[in-house]
Amino acid sequence: PYIVDQRTFKTLDLSQKTPRFAVTSCMSDEWKFQPDIDAIWSKFEKQNVDFVIFSGDTVYVDSFGFVERQKATAKDLWYRYSQTLTRLPFYHQKQLVPVYATWDDHDFGTN
Repeated sequence: PYIVDQRTFKTLDLSQKTPRFAVTSCMSDEWKFQPDIDAIWSKFEKQNVDFVIFSGDTVYVDSFGFVERQKATAKDLWYRYSQTLTRLPFYHQKQLVPVYATWDDHDFGTN
């Protein structure tokens, strides 16, 4: 068999008295931020957190002039989420951790 991808995932240990976590926001994946994105997520991975909170603006549907605000379609959302999952190093870490997330205006592509 040919292995394309192999990672591990752990659930949150609810018996921990002091779990380690991170809170993220405004995670633009625009190419101009790529050097910063790589550095931030490399540092993040070394923190060995137990879970992450994505507090909104995880995906910028309305970036790159891709879609006019107030006009994002389901296809636009799918396309931008797929792009973001491909670009952000968080989604390619060897050790995956639980994520608790909410959407904000850029995640919808509309205010």
